[in-house]
Amino acid sequence: MNKFTSSLLLATSMFFSVSASAYIIQGSAFAGTDVGNLDTLLSQTTGLSNSNPITETNWVNSVLDPDTSFVLKTEDVDYFATDSATVFAFQLHSEPGYFLIKNARWWALLENNASADWGVVDFSLLDKGFKLPDLKDMEISHVSEFGKYVQVPEPSSLLIFGLGLLGLCAARRRSQKH
Repeated sequence: MNKFTSSLLLATSMFFSVSASAYIIQGSAFAGTDVGNLDTLLSQTTGLSNSNPITETNWVNSVLDPDTSFVLKTEDVDYFATDSATVFAFQLHSEPGYFLIKNARWWALLENNASADWGVVDFSLLDKGFKLPDLKDMEISHVSEFGKYVQVPEPSSLLIFGLGLLGLCAARRRSQKH
């Protein structure tokens, strides 16, 4: 039973020590840059009358609870191909909690995950009206940033692995005493 417990403890610690996968930019000046994980698509619309910050903020706050505030709007944003055929990344400037992309007559709201400096979007999840990706132009009409990204600390993989090994040593020591 001790070998079973030790094996189970080792397998569990190794399971939790596996790191999450991230997307890497291919080509361009940013080749090899780790841009983090996919950002969460929250909503899409084509029903906004214009793209001024007040209109966009009102729509964003109709989706989010609690409300957030407009931070920055960047025009003509270049995006970059990643190691996934449908996932593209672009730089964010204020480390926002949320960001909105606008292209053609479509808007999409996304929650910023993992890497606050990069927007990472799977264009296959967006409506066809976005006309993305446009592999000739590689540019989004504009990106608006909202709120501040709040990073939740996660335990280090090495720490978890070390605790697992410490537990195995303690269990082995206890079994040798009996």
